[in-house]
Amino acid sequence: EQKEKIWNDYQKIFHEILPSVIAEYDSGKFYWPSSPKYGRGNPLSKYEGDSHYWGVWHDNEPFEVYNISVGRFMSEYGFQSFPDRSTIDSITTIKDLHSEELQTHQKNSRGFQILNDYMNRYYFCPENFNEYLYISQIMQAEGIKTAIESHRRAKPYCMGTLYWQLNDCWPVISWSSLDYYQNWKALHYFVKKLYQPVILSTVIKDEKIEIYSISDLLKGFHGKLTISVEDFSGDILFSKDTNVLIKANTSRVIFSSRIPDSLINIDKKSNILRIRLFGKDKIIYEDLRYFDAPHKLNLKKPIISFISYDPKNGYDITISSNTLIKNLCMYLENENVKFSDNYFDLLPNQEKKFSIQTSLSLDKVKKKLKMISFNWLSPNTN
Repeated sequence: EQKEKIWNDYQKIFHEILPSVIAEYDSGKFYWPSSPKYGRGNPLSKYEGDSHYWGVWHDNEPFEVYNISVGRFMSEYGFQSFPDRSTIDSITTIKDLHSEELQTHQKNSRGFQILNDYMNRYYFCPENFNEYLYISQIMQAEGIKTAIESHRRAKPYCMGTLYWQLNDCWPVISWSSLDYYQNWKALHYFVKKLYQPVILSTVIKDEKIEIYSISDLLKGFHGKLTISVEDFSGDILFSKDTNVLIKANTSRVIFSSRIPDSLINIDKKSNILRIRLFGKDKIIYEDLRYFDAPHKLNLKKPIISFISYDPKNGYDITISSNTLIKNLCMYLENENVKFSDNYFDLLPNQEKKFSIQTSLSLDKVKKKLKMISFNWLSPNTN
């Protein structure tokens, strides 16, 4: 009886009283009764109003479904991950996935099972607590990356992409990109890049490569697109440069080609597609596209070189590696500090600069700086 009364009152207020009052007293205003316009699972949500899409997560659909389930405004979708290590420390000293404390901070009754299912699909499900935390974050980030790129490619059919959720009101395992203490998860580093005014997005289908430029700028510009296929040691198997026009406020294909015969049978587990957009002699956007799932990649244990530590409101650090590093995460042990970039892929023999905001001495930074990447965890690493 209560459920029926609440529902009937809701319908009365938002679908009858409010629209009629607005029409009578302020007819120039547009009225929208609800978000989403249609409930979850209603096929009309792809064609009318805003859409809340939860096939990924609640229905265990693969991340790839994000590429086809696109509505006019994707106003809610998401995927869970663990918060920062320091946030977990504020919850419990017991690092056990089955502990009562962690179960209390997981408000989705199927949350851990869903995480496990997706880990086994794309990565692997670690026994180690810190490894589980790390993989949950990169999995969330990579999944939502698929969604955001798909939504932005669909412009102007889709003109909004709003992931659930930004932050948390308590220390919890959740869909947020910022945890309760405002620590950045891997997802937040990803969306900082994915919401730039100009991005590139690659679609590989039926032995064909299409590269989209998506621009929210109100003025177009000319640039250079560089495409290469490289192995994990940095050797280039294929490269091509082409001049492109990035049109204002559009999503459009700027490169389309059948995959060259020389690349049809390449080892998908050991090579990567690298795309870069240059404008006025600087890189505007760069992205890497893998040909296989993370847990199938033939990664190698890297040798990381620290090239410089330049103090500047903390430290600007430059590093390089002899092999590709997948999702390199850095942290200072027992310290809560901010990095300018994190959870990134590092190409072999390429320099990467990032900064750390901290008042610690250089000696302490060197001593406390820790790293984790999928290279060290993957069962295929050699």
